[in-house]
Amino acid sequence: MRLVSLSVALSIVFLSAAAHAATWPAGAAFLGYAEERWSLWIVRPGEQKPTLISDVSEEPTDFAYSQAQAEVVYLDIQGRLWRLSLDSGTSQLLLESQDDAFAQPAYSEQDNRIFLVRLKGGASEETSIVALNSHGNPGFAPVISQRSSQFDPAHQGDLLYYAQVACVKDCGRIIQDIWRRNLASGRSEQVTRVNAIAKEPTPSPDGRWIYFSSNKAGQYHLWRVSADGAEYQQLTEGNVADTNPAVDKEGNVYFIRRSPLGTEVRRWSPNGIDQQIALPPGVSDIRSLKVAR
Repeated sequence: MRLVSLSVALSIVFLSAAAHAATWPAGAAFLGYAEERWSLWIVRPGEQKPTLISDVSEEPTDFAYSQAQAEVVYLDIQGRLWRLSLDSGTSQLLLESQDDAFAQPAYSEQDNRIFLVRLKGGASEETSIVALNSHGNPGFAPVISQRSSQFDPAHQGDLLYYAQVACVKDCGRIIQDIWRRNLASGRSEQVTRVNAIAKEPTPSPDGRWIYFSSNKAGQYHLWRVSADGAEYQQLTEGNVADTNPAVDKEGNVYFIRRSPLGTEVRRWSPNGIDQQIALPPGVSDIRSLKVAR
């Protein structure tokens, strides 16, 4: 395993980029907190600023956005899963949880499936990843049901990336790594071995890198690992918490940064330049940042 630190190079480009703000990419979406509630914001095709999606009647807790289908699915505060057409503004109830709870929806790139984390009995100690057909017959198909818990599904091609908890009690801390499953062959393999928490995997468009957030160096920072798991690079550092990496078609990485100064969105480019992106007026907090490609 080869570890490459980018901190020296980044410290130089941070200074030169500080005065230049980046723009939002088309396909970006997030939950923003304003006027005492969370709301859904989306950067529509051809635009550079987020638009408030007022057709979401229930306060959302998480969501997935499909730019190709012009729709979102979202979970409300009662645990129900809704599908909203952005063209017509109509909503459809897809799922009303009973004994189990559901979280972290993610669209399939290939069909109408929506991947969901299923929490048995509503608890996070035992989870699995299931698929729901959003436009066909209702019902679930199990996708990943290994020992321990799985979170953060992210689909690209035949591969479904996810985070899996490996150890909790016996290790004295949580050990969680990134895995991937080939949906065609049914084979799963471990990608990272950080001896810490690795979460929120996001593959690059060309599949060469998997970006993720990890506390491997103490606090949560952005990392990436080569597809073969041989090379790790730490992309951010400092007294901050960097989470929710999302990659656009050009390979730019957008993420949420929390620090003593507050919450902001930033963009890390492949050339190492890090820039801040302005939040919409009135939005004081943000979570669940995603970029539909």
